[in-house]
Amino acid sequence: MKKISLIIITILLVTLAGCTTTLGGVKDNPQKHAGNDVRINARIALEVPLPFLDYSLYQIKDDTDRMFLFTDKKYKIDDRIRIRVHVIGISDGKSLSAFEEIAQQTANYMVKHRMESEAKARALSQKLVRLMTTLGTKAEGSYFLIAY
Repeated sequence: MKKISLIIITILLVTLAGCTTTLGGVKDNPQKHAGNDVRINARIALEVPLPFLDYSLYQIKDDTDRMFLFTDKKYKIDDRIRIRVHVIGISDGKSLSAFEEIAQQTANYMVKHRMESEAKARALSQKLVRLMTTLGTKAEGSYFLIAY
């Protein structure tokens, strides 16, 4: 009996560890996801390379929604990805202050997790603001994800 219970617990843990969150699920429950890590399964819909940087901004989509993903990983359009991400922020998709807040959160995350120096992260956040302002109509008010 103990052996069967142990097997059932192991199966449950493996199943839970592999759970993914839909992009729509992230948007629908901001209290749960903002500032936390989630695992997503999506497809690359659009790539926006960031000139002179080792990062790219991708629009990803699944059956429920679209979001932007900021990462140093390289993907191609239509690649399917299953990746762990950190939900950085919420944007109304229209205002400069919302984009600035997302960019600042991204810079803070990068410094905190030693991905970049403070100066480089600050410069990167300014480029992100300009890029998101340009892409504002495509952003459609979304969360911003960072892959690490």
